Amino acid sequence: MKEITPDDNIIDSREVNKQFKKLTKERNKLSGSDLEKWKDEYEKYCKRLGNLIKQGEFTFGVEWEYGVTLINDDYFKTYAEEFANDIGAIDSKRYDWPINFIDWDGASDSLKSEYIDLEWHDSTFYGRT
Repeated sequence: MKEITPDDNIIDSREVNKQFKKLTKERNKLSGSDLEKWKDEYEKYCKRLGNLIKQGEFTFGVEWEYGVTLINDDYFKTYAEEFANDIGAIDSKRYDWPINFIDWDGASDSLKSEYIDLEWHDSTFYGRT
């Protein structure tokens, strides 16, 4: 299982919920030395996921359960460029101009105004419902 971390570029809330439920279900089936082994390996990670879920549910409400894509602040500029290309606002495969001259810092900052921010382990993520 790939751990979800504050360093990830993009996080899907459904994957967070899925991993948390899986780990909790595993933990509830264990006892004795098996439970201690699980705690050594997964307890911190499970707590981190639980904290993210609490913040996500508080920030995004019921949308969290249905799927919120969180974009790391460190990746948001790249995300904005990819998003602009995906929606047809630019065509980076056909044109170098004016794409090479777009202020992507300013464009991504402007796009952030349509997103809600969430802080998790000293990282800022942006999500949209």
